Amino acid sequence: MLYGLLWFLTRWMGVIQHRRVHVQGADLVPRNKPVLLAVNHTNAFWDAMLTAAALPRAQRVRFLTRGDVFRHAVAGKVLRNIGLLPVYRFRDGYAQLKGNTATFAASIDCLRQNGTVLIFPEGQCQPIPQLQPLMRGAARLAAQAIAAGAEDLKVVPVSLTFSEHGRFRADVGIRFGASVPAVELFGPSTAIPEAEAGYSAHDLRAFTERLHALMLEQTVHLEALGLRPALAEAAPAKGSADGWQACDGTWMEARRQTAERFNKAPETAQHWMERRETRRESGLLPPWVGPFGERLRTTELPSTRLPAAWPLEPPRHAGRCLLAVLLPVVLLLPIASLARGLHAIALGMTERIIRHKVRDPQFVDSLRAVLGMAFFGFGALLVAAVCSVVLGLRDGVGWALAAWLLLPLLYFGSLWTLRLEERWREWRRPG
Repeated sequence: MLYGLLWFLTRWMGVIQHRRVHVQGADLVPRNKPVLLAVNHTNAFWDAMLTAAALPRAQRVRFLTRGDVFRHAVAGKVLRNIGLLPVYRFRDGYAQLKGNTATFAASIDCLRQNGTVLIFPEGQCQPIPQLQPLMRGAARLAAQAIAAGAEDLKVVPVSLTFSEHGRFRADVGIRFGASVPAVELFGPSTAIPEAEAGYSAHDLRAFTERLHALMLEQTVHLEALGLRPALAEAAPAKGSADGWQACDGTWMEARRQTAERFNKAPETAQHWMERRETRRESGLLPPWVGPFGERLRTTELPSTRLPAAWPLEPPRHAGRCLLAVLLPVVLLLPIASLARGLHAIALGMTERIIRHKVRDPQFVDSLRAVLGMAFFGFGALLVAAVCSVVLGLRDGVGWALAAWLLLPLLYFGSLWTLRLEERWREWRRPG
């Protein structure tokens, strides 16, 4: 029950936290077979929530996550009921490492029952578009699962990419690769097995290297992290609709290929820096690129010719869409104003807490989603309670009726106003 609630809340909050959630290849993930999802790790537990929400709710995903979040007894029980399993590291204390035995046993039991387990093979979370070296945890888990009876275990590499880490309403892409039999990722068995269910250290290393290659084929990997702003502009996120949407992966692949071009020839970013200055002077760049532009100007790279595949975006005009804007505004203004005000309060409280309390950037997106979800839900329930009292619906049935009617209106009204503001800023951009 808790997992289903978490799945719905993630789908709900995902379209407020992000403008678009691009999903590619979710249908490639096998059903009713043991599946190991290998995901790159950039945004703490929000990565796991988004990945699970991109799959059908019936395909319940078990998550392997850092063990220090299980320290509180109540929190640990809730997290386990949701589907999280703790993985302890040396930094958590040597005594805690014993808990990994139970975690691996639960994961293997899930795989034996044709379940789905999500693991972050990098072993650490970094809010950057760069794939880190992989640990051997995924190889060990696959080896033990095969030895325990899950011979048909499938490994699915999953790529997560964010248009801008830590920015509200940034686009996110979730890309599921083709499933690969786990036995094919192990190298030829060596003569001296070493305790991992018959697989040697050489086999585990071969599995890890091949898995890294599979993930690198579809993950955005930028070696020069100072070029992140240039990457964001060179491969801008686009889509025909907002919210969760199945896609062909055009934006994600363009972003990955652009990162590869920058890796092979980082001097191409110099042209992007020059072009940014031109667009800034003409008012075509949004204000949030200012600090990034200052950082880019300090990067000394030789100039190069701009590839023809990256043209300037055509200008947008507000006049042709005036009717489409005014009509919904007139019809939905009362409920939209209430919803936008409520969301502004929830978002303001969330950003204030993040600004003063969060020191690690990897938790920004995750906590923004969770806190925004909590504040918005509490505010919406409070508005529903006030409305029920004003209307004289003082009994429990009347209050519940008011809540059920107002919550969807407030949610969709808030979402509509957010999108309207974004469209308006785009339309006002000079050509």
